[in-house]
Formats: sequence, structure tokens, C-alpha cells
Amino acid sequence: MPNTNPAISTHENLEVADGLMGKSPVQRKFWFGATPDNALEIVSVAKDPRVAGVKMYMGSSTGGLLVSQEHSQHAVMQTCADLGLRLVVHAEDEDMMISIRNSLGRKPTVADHCKIRRTEVEVSAVTQALRLAEQTGCTVHFAHISTPESLELIFDAKCAGLPVTCEVCLHHLIFDESKTSGGAGGFWKMNPPLRTMSQMYRLKECLARDGFVDVIATDHAPHTRMAKVADEYDLVPSGVTGMQHMFPLLMTLTQHNSYMRRKLIDLTVKNPAHLLGLKDRGEVAVGNVADLVLFDDSQDASSPIWDRDTVSKCGWSPYHGMDVAGMPKIVIMGGEVVYEAQD
Repeated sequence: MPNTNPAISTHENLEVADGLMGKSPVQRKFWFGATPDNALEIVSVAKDPRVAGVKMYMGSSTGGLLVSQEHSQHAVMQTCADLGLRLVVHAEDEDMMISIRNSLGRKPTVADHCKIRRTEVEVSAVTQALRLAEQTGCTVHFAHISTPESLELIFDAKCAGLPVTCEVCLHHLIFDESKTSGGAGGFWKMNPPLRTMSQMYRLKECLARDGFVDVIATDHAPHTRMAKVADEYDLVPSGVTGMQHMFPLLMTLTQHNSYMRRKLIDLTVKNPAHLLGLKDRGEVAVGNVADLVLFDDSQDASSPIWDRDTVSKCGWSPYHGMDVAGMPKIVIMGGEVVYEAQD
């Protein structure tokens, strides 16, 4: 994602980000960050094979990228439509968040996070983005949708013929807003926030409904413990790690649902490859690149997730202590074994 430091919103910063990847064997694609005034930068990278598309933040989040005004959002969508670029949208209504925050009458705390970014904040932004997509013809992918209410709106738009897709994130399928109360609430601060238990269960139900969800993602944001325990609300970065354990957790969530087990491959592999324009990946087929993961999901192969095993530099996982099956045993990239678990 482009909300890095520096933000990937110029051609120069794209080169910086690509250089930091070094010679990693991982196939890399970048989402280029939209700002209210970087249309020429978007044009300059439109045909760059490293760029999967553009991302627009309708609401403020970690990093300085923000396109909160409707006329600027329309302009970004029109630019992407004209260039044939997919636009990823972070859908939260900035003005509504500011209004709710001001109504508190005091400094916000982490316990206020779910209130400030309540359901209506996401629904309002999704509604506006769908209207602008219809006006401009822009192909839109909604990132980290966290409420079933938003999924209903997006599904209706799909049925009406709009070129839109959406994803949900692992943490919104497993945790609810009760996590943000108490002294450790900062570890559960993310944008959009965790929702009610009822919404969490309904979000999971939507996974099984054809056409509702296209991708399950992680919104991987491995902030350190020190950052997560900052004293002030605004100093606590939003986001959690998730990439390392996403597949084992999903395998565990669906272990008694054979239909969802089969659907997981589409939601986590095939559909993401299509959205990223990876034409030679995403399914096992003659002529495709041999990027494969072998796993053991048998009951006696289950094991707990521990903070100490976290590969990301943050050194902790929100899934610490959870028992999961389906841990990767062998990872093959480009036909070469790059990881083999030590039993």
C-alpha cells in the first residue's frame, strides 16, 4: 500500500520503494497513492508494470495521504477511468469523523476509536464512492470493508453492472470491538475499526454468499509494541500484522465447512491475482509460474501462534495463543523451494 514513509505518490518515491525490495523473489506490485493534486504523477506511472493501480484514502489513516473532498475524489476517479487504472478505495467519511470527534468535547482515547469511525462513517463513504464510480466509469475495488451494511451496498452496485469489487480483512472476521476497551486497546486500533459481535458474525456469513466478497486480505501493518502503547490517541498508529498467519487461521475457521474451504482458494489466491494483473499466477495450470504452498491441516497438526515466532519486525501478533491448523510446510516460488518447516 502507498501510505509508507515516504508515501508512494510520486514516480521518485515509487523508485525508492522498489529499491527497498532488493532482489526479493516475491512478485511485487504497488498501489500508487492518490492526492488531490498528483494527477500528472498518476499519468507518469500508468503504464509501469510495477503499478497495479491507484489507491485513494477518502478518510485519514496512517500516513499523509488523504482525498476527502468530493470534487477531488471525482477527479481522481476520472483520471483512473481515462487511463484504464483500477482504483482501490479506503472508504471512510472524513467530515463525519471530524464531526463525531468534535462532539466528544474532550481529547479522544483509544476507547473512542470505534465510535469516531462508526458504521455510518464507512457506509457514507461507500455510498459516495459508488455514486462517483457510476458517474466516471471508474473500476473500483473497496479495501478492508468492515460492515455487512457496506457489503450489501456494494453487492447491489455489482448487480446494477458497476465494475466494483471488495475485500474483507482477517481481523474483522475474528475480533469484535470489545478488544479496544482496557489498557491494551491500542493494539486493536485499526482503520476501519473492529465492529460489534453481531456485525462480525454477519460479515462471516457474507463470505458464503455468492458475489458478496471477492477477496480476503490482511491489511498487514506491523507496528511495534512501543508505537502501539503511545500515550495519546493520535500517536497510536492504526493497523495490525496479519500476513504470516492468514491462511492457517482461515483454514481453521472453515475446517467444518467444505464449501468455504474450496472457496478460500478463490478469495485468497485466484481473485487477488486477477485484481493485481498477475496473469501467470493464481491457479495451478500448465504454463503458470510454480508459486505453491504445501500445508498440513490435519487435526493433529494444529499448533499455537506465539508472538516469539512472528517474522515481521513488530515482534507480536494479535493472534497470539490461538491454535491453528494448516501451517505452511513448504513454500515454492518460481519452482524453487524457498521455505521448509523444521518439525
